[in-house]
Parts: sequence; C-alpha cells; structure tokens
Amino acid sequence: DPDNKKKWIIDEEAAAVVQQIFALCVSGMGPTQIAKWLEKSEILNPTFYWLSKGMKVGNKPKPGANPYKWTNETVSRMLEKIEYLGHTVNFKTRKQSYKSKKTCYNPEEKWLVFENTHEAIISEDVFRQVQEQICNRRRRQKNGTTQIFSGLVKCADCGWSLAYGMNSQNKNPYAHYHCSKYGQGLHQCSMHYIRYDVLYAYVLSRL
Repeated sequence: DPDNKKKWIIDEEAAAVVQQIFALCVSGMGPTQIAKWLEKSEILNPTFYWLSKGMKVGNKPKPGANPYKWTNETVSRMLEKIEYLGHTVNFKTRKQSYKSKKTCYNPEEKWLVFENTHEAIISEDVFRQVQEQICNRRRRQKNGTTQIFSGLVKCADCGWSLAYGMNSQNKNPYAHYHCSKYGQGLHQCSMHYIRYDVLYAYVLSRL
C-alpha cells in the first residue's frame, strides 16, 4: 500500500501470474518446466515487471538481458512463499553481527508467522497440494542417488509428507525426514522427525 508500507494490497496483474504458477505446479509441472512455460508465454520475470512499474530493484539486469527469462530458483521460492496465504512472516533473515551488513537466512523453525494479516491470493488447499508435490518429487542428489522414501513417508498427526533434509551442523552429519507442514513456518503441527538411517534399517528389517 503506497500510503501504508506495513499494509499489503493485491497487485491483480502480478497475482494472476502467481496463481498461474501454482496451477501449473498442481497440474504436475516442476519449477524448471514452469520457468520454460513462462518464458515461452512471454511473461515478464519479477525484476523486469518491477522495472515496468517504475519500482526499484536490488540488482539491475545487464544490457540485453531477456525480460522473459525465468529461473527454476525464482519459481521454487514463489511456490513456497507463505505470504500468498495472507500471512506475514518475520525473522526470515538475520545479520551475522552488528558489524556486518551481510544477511543470512534463518531456519524455518525460527520464523514468526502472523496469520491473516492481508488478503490471500492462494488458498490453503492449493498451497498444501503444492507443498506436498514439492516433497513428493523424487530428486536426484549430487552423488547420483535418489532418496528411496521420497513421497512415501507421511506425518502420523497431520498427514503431510515428511521432507528430506541434512543436519550438517552435527559433528557427524546425517540425513533425516521432518514434518513439512511444521517446516513451512506455520507451526500448525509438531517437529516430527526421524533419521534416514534409522528408517532405512527398520524398513529393511521388515522385508
């Protein structure tokens, strides 16, 4: 809102693009496919859209840059943006120290979410479907392996998929699964958690 920077109002033109991105994801398309569809449809990417509206951008595009070029990273961030549900999220980032200007991202469990602070453009049901599809998508890891439990492990309390993650801060790093609904920052469930090696050993013992 130009008259109140703390209040968000809907940009109907941009909201239509966001809704289209979520609809494409629900239909089964991944971030890379969606990015290619947006480029082919000649839809301005966020940077060029802001510039077209006379808004300031952090990093100005290079001369000759394709205004319709989207990246899968941009699409992925949009598909996980809780603000589209009408919520405000605080403490997404932090400064390393008072001496440093470098911004670091906080883990989602440290976010503070205030619900229903502005009008939503994505429904809870559509958002949930997209988050589950993101968790269910079998992604090949850098070492060439695929997580064999992707899309198969569910939270016993809320029914959402358990998301795969790595605890690299531990002296001995390990993989684990945790409740994706809680991990979205809404904290509507609990931090249910199981180590990958424990789950693997248990399933193997049952075969």
